[in-house]
Amino acid sequence: LFSNTHDILTGVWNRETILSFLNRQLARGSQAKPLSLLLVSLDLFKGIIEAHGPFAAEAVLREVAHRIRGSMRATDSVGRYGGKEFLIVAPACDSDSAWGAAERVRAAISAQAVDVFASAIPITASVGIATSNGNGNAPQLLRAVEGAAYRAKRAGRNRVEIAELEELEKESTAPARAARTNA
Repeated sequence: LFSNTHDILTGVWNRETILSFLNRQLARGSQAKPLSLLLVSLDLFKGIIEAHGPFAAEAVLREVAHRIRGSMRATDSVGRYGGKEFLIVAPACDSDSAWGAAERVRAAISAQAVDVFASAIPITASVGIATSNGNGNAPQLLRAVEGAAYRAKRAGRNRVEIAELEELEKESTAPARAARTNA
Protein backbone atom coordinates (compact mmCIF):
# COMPACT_ATOMS: atom_id res chain seq x y z
CA LEU A 1 0.00 0.00 0.00
CA PHE A 2 1.23 3.46 -0.96
CA SER A 3 0.32 4.91 2.44
CA ASN A 4 2.53 2.37 4.21
CA THR A 5 5.68 3.42 2.37
CA HIS A 6 5.09 7.02 1.32
CA ASP A 7 4.52 10.34 2.98
CA ILE A 8 0.93 11.16 2.09
CA LEU A 9 1.51 14.92 1.96
CA THR A 10 4.55 15.00 -0.34
CA GLY A 11 4.36 11.67 -2.18
CA VAL A 12 8.01 10.79 -1.41
CA TRP A 13 8.99 7.84 0.73
CA ASN A 14 8.28 8.15 4.44
CA ARG A 15 11.03 8.10 7.07
CA GLU A 16 10.79 4.38 7.75
CA THR A 17 11.04 3.48 4.07
CA ILE A 18 13.99 5.76 3.25
CA LEU A 19 15.90 4.51 6.31
CA SER A 20 15.16 0.91 5.34
CA PHE A 21 16.48 1.64 1.84
CA LEU A 22 19.63 3.18 3.34
CA ASN A 23 20.23 0.11 5.50
CA ARG A 24 19.71 -2.21 2.52
CA GLN A 25 22.20 -0.21 0.47
CA LEU A 26 24.78 -0.40 3.24
CA ALA A 27 24.17 -4.12 3.85
CA ARG A 28 24.28 -5.29 0.25
CA GLY A 29 27.87 -4.40 -0.25
CA SER A 30 27.41 -1.04 -1.88
CA GLN A 31 30.45 -0.18 0.19
CA ALA A 32 32.64 -1.13 -2.77
CA LYS A 33 31.32 2.15 -4.20
CA PRO A 34 30.75 5.38 -2.30
CA LEU A 35 27.29 6.12 -0.95
CA SER A 36 26.23 9.68 -0.16
CA LEU A 37 23.46 11.06 2.00
CA LEU A 38 22.04 14.53 1.46
CA LEU A 39 19.88 16.06 4.17
CA VAL A 40 17.75 18.92 2.85
CA SER A 41 16.44 21.11 5.65
CA LEU A 42 14.09 23.97 4.77
CA ASP A 43 15.21 27.32 6.15
CA LEU A 44 12.94 29.41 8.38
CA PHE A 45 10.03 27.03 7.86
CA LYS A 46 8.40 27.91 11.18
CA GLY A 47 8.14 31.50 9.93
CA ILE A 48 6.27 30.28 6.84
CA ILE A 49 3.77 28.48 9.07
CA GLU A 50 3.34 31.56 11.27
CA ALA A 51 3.05 34.05 8.39
CA HIS A 52 1.02 32.03 5.89
CA GLY A 53 -0.64 29.24 7.87
CA PRO A 54 -0.41 25.45 7.86
CA PHE A 55 -2.13 24.93 4.49
CA ALA A 56 0.40 27.17 2.75
CA ALA A 57 3.23 25.37 4.57
CA GLU A 58 1.89 22.04 3.30
CA ALA A 59 1.80 23.42 -0.25
CA VAL A 60 5.42 24.51 0.15
CA LEU A 61 6.40 21.01 1.30
CA ARG A 62 4.65 19.45 -1.71
CA GLU A 63 6.41 21.82 -4.11
CA VAL A 64 9.80 21.30 -2.47
CA ALA A 65 9.40 17.52 -2.79
CA HIS A 66 8.56 18.01 -6.47
CA ARG A 67 11.64 20.19 -7.01
CA ILE A 68 13.89 17.71 -5.20
CA ARG A 69 12.64 14.79 -7.30
CA GLY A 70 13.18 16.84 -10.45
CA SER A 71 16.84 17.44 -9.63
CA MET A 72 17.87 13.91 -8.60
CA ARG A 73 19.40 11.07 -10.60
CA ALA A 74 17.17 8.09 -11.41
CA THR A 75 19.24 5.94 -9.03
CA ASP A 76 18.76 8.28 -6.06
CA SER A 77 15.91 7.94 -3.56
CA VAL A 78 14.27 10.58 -1.40
CA GLY A 79 12.13 10.39 1.71
CA ARG A 80 10.64 12.78 4.20
CA TYR A 81 12.98 12.58 7.16
CA GLY A 82 11.32 15.08 9.48
CA GLY A 83 8.77 17.88 9.44
CA LYS A 84 10.86 20.14 7.21
CA GLU A 85 13.62 17.71 6.22
CA PHE A 86 14.13 15.39 3.27
CA LEU A 87 16.80 12.68 3.10
CA ILE A 88 18.32 11.70 -0.25
CA VAL A 89 20.23 8.41 -0.52
CA ALA A 90 22.59 8.52 -3.49
CA PRO A 91 24.26 5.17 -4.27
CA ALA A 92 27.55 5.17 -6.22
CA CYS A 93 27.95 8.88 -5.52
CA ASP A 94 31.28 10.23 -4.23
CA SER A 95 31.58 13.45 -2.24
CA ASP A 96 32.35 15.61 -5.30
CA SER A 97 29.29 14.31 -7.14
CA ALA A 98 27.23 14.69 -3.96
CA TRP A 99 28.30 18.34 -3.72
CA GLY A 100 27.08 18.94 -7.27
CA ALA A 101 23.81 17.14 -6.54
CA ALA A 102 23.28 19.13 -3.33
CA GLU A 103 23.87 22.40 -5.15
CA ARG A 104 21.38 21.37 -7.87
CA VAL A 105 18.76 20.54 -5.23
CA ARG A 106 19.42 23.73 -3.26
CA ALA A 107 19.25 25.87 -6.41
CA ALA A 108 16.04 24.17 -7.60
CA ILE A 109 14.37 24.84 -4.26
CA SER A 110 15.35 28.50 -4.11
CA ALA A 111 15.03 29.28 -7.85
CA GLN A 112 11.60 30.80 -7.49
CA ALA A 113 9.06 31.49 -4.80
CA VAL A 114 6.23 29.05 -4.24
CA ASP A 115 2.87 30.52 -5.26
CA VAL A 116 0.24 29.75 -2.66
CA PHE A 117 -3.11 31.48 -2.26
CA ALA A 118 -1.96 34.52 -4.28
CA SER A 119 1.19 34.82 -2.19
CA ALA A 120 4.71 34.21 -3.44
CA ILE A 121 6.57 32.47 -0.61
CA PRO A 122 10.35 32.49 -1.00
CA ILE A 123 11.96 29.26 0.14
CA THR A 124 15.55 28.21 0.70
CA ALA A 125 17.22 25.12 2.09
CA SER A 126 20.38 24.19 3.91
CA VAL A 127 21.87 20.90 2.72
CA GLY A 128 24.23 18.58 4.54
CA ILE A 129 26.27 15.83 2.88
CA ALA A 130 27.89 12.71 4.30
CA THR A 131 29.67 10.17 2.11
CA SER A 132 30.62 6.65 3.08
CA ASN A 133 33.55 4.97 1.38
CA GLY A 134 33.10 1.81 3.42
CA ASN A 135 33.31 3.71 6.72
CA GLY A 136 30.30 4.14 8.93
CA ASN A 137 26.93 2.56 9.49
CA ALA A 138 23.51 4.17 9.08
CA PRO A 139 23.33 5.86 12.52
CA GLN A 140 26.85 7.26 12.12
CA LEU A 141 26.16 8.58 8.64
CA LEU A 142 22.86 10.09 9.75
CA ARG A 143 24.50 11.90 12.68
CA ALA A 144 27.21 13.20 10.36
CA VAL A 145 24.76 14.43 7.69
CA GLU A 146 22.55 16.05 10.35
CA GLY A 147 25.61 17.85 11.75
CA ALA A 148 26.55 19.10 8.29
CA ALA A 149 23.00 20.40 7.65
CA TYR A 150 22.92 22.23 10.97
CA ARG A 151 26.35 23.72 10.23
CA ALA A 152 24.94 25.03 6.95
CA LYS A 153 22.15 26.73 8.88
CA ARG A 154 24.54 28.26 11.41
CA ALA A 155 26.77 29.50 8.57
CA GLY A 156 23.97 31.58 7.09
CA ARG A 157 21.43 29.17 5.51
CA ASN A 158 20.77 28.47 1.83
CA ARG A 159 24.09 26.67 1.48
CA VAL A 160 25.71 23.25 1.37
CA GLU A 161 28.08 21.80 3.97
CA ILE A 162 29.85 18.47 3.89
CA ALA A 163 30.65 16.21 6.82
CA GLU A 164 34.40 15.87 7.02
CA LEU A 165 36.12 12.50 7.19
CA GLU A 166 37.14 13.25 10.76
CA GLU A 167 33.47 13.53 11.74
CA LEU A 168 32.74 10.09 10.32
CA GLU A 169 35.80 8.64 12.02
CA LYS A 170 34.84 10.32 15.29
CA GLU A 171 31.32 8.93 14.99
CA SER A 172 32.61 5.42 14.26
CA THR A 173 34.74 5.43 17.42
CA ALA A 174 32.23 7.21 19.67
CA PRO A 175 30.44 4.04 20.90
CA ALA A 176 33.77 2.40 21.71
CA ARG A 177 34.89 5.50 23.64
CA ALA A 178 31.58 5.60 25.51
CA ALA A 179 31.85 1.92 26.38
CA ARG A 180 35.37 2.43 27.75
CA THR A 181 34.25 5.49 29.72
CA ASN A 182 31.31 3.64 31.27
CA ALA A 183 33.36 0.57 32.12
